[in-house]
Amino acid sequence: MVNKAIHYIYRSLGARYVKEFAETFNFDSNYLYQDSIIGAQYLAKKIANHYHLPVKAVVVTFSSSLKQPGIVELSSSDDFFVELQIQYQSDPKSIAAILAHEVAHIFLHKRNMRFPEEHDNEVLTDTVAAYFGFGPTILNAVTQNKRRVFANTVETKVHHFGYLSLQEFGYILAKRDAVYGRKSSRWASIPENFPSAVRSGASLYYNELGSRPLIPRPWSQSFLHSLSQLKNIGPPMDTKSIEFSCPCCSQRLRIPELFKKLSVHCQNCESRFPCFS
Repeated sequence: MVNKAIHYIYRSLGARYVKEFAETFNFDSNYLYQDSIIGAQYLAKKIANHYHLPVKAVVVTFSSSLKQPGIVELSSSDDFFVELQIQYQSDPKSIAAILAHEVAHIFLHKRNMRFPEEHDNEVLTDTVAAYFGFGPTILNAVTQNKRRVFANTVETKVHHFGYLSLQEFGYILAKRDAVYGRKSSRWASIPENFPSAVRSGASLYYNELGSRPLIPRPWSQSFLHSLSQLKNIGPPMDTKSIEFSCPCCSQRLRIPELFKKLSVHCQNCESRFPCFS
């Protein structure tokens, strides 16, 4: 679903526009400690600017009756209203993480981008937030609660915002870092026991990069192919094709099976990379 969302982002916005979001959002919490209402609205405007949104104002309020962490009122106006749970009013990191997601809803609304299913649409929103530079902002709001269950057993509960798992956030950040040549982890300050989940998502992406046809064939296959060519065994066979997903945007690609190194160009995300056909 995350790969479907990334593919949709590139197809809808174009590679050149997506690559304008190379900068990671720099969150400064100092102004939120002075006045949470004014600070939250200033932060929301700053987040909207990072998304390149031409909005006049993002009004932020806090409510004690809200069931979810945050909600945004979408309209055709250039003014937007975001409501946050009052329990986060004194928590700058949580405010930033929630606003990154809610303002992403505004971004998608302005561009008429959405999936039919509500859950899939929330995954798209989180993917946009993480891929456009708010991954560390969301991860920095991760919290943990430890509770002793038995004498030698401690139960740890992890809480983070969004509809994606920490592993999925790690997967998206690894893909983002590969495109922009950045290292998102240097922006994150999540507790020491959380990077393992984020790293496992990155490892999943690196494993994908280590699969055919992105890596050379086993030497035995190349050797047998060369031997058959030398012996000219049998009539020439029709060239087969190899189908795979673009490692950047998951566009389905096809290359001929030529037993050669090829330079592949993905028209969806405009990335170029070597393949071993």
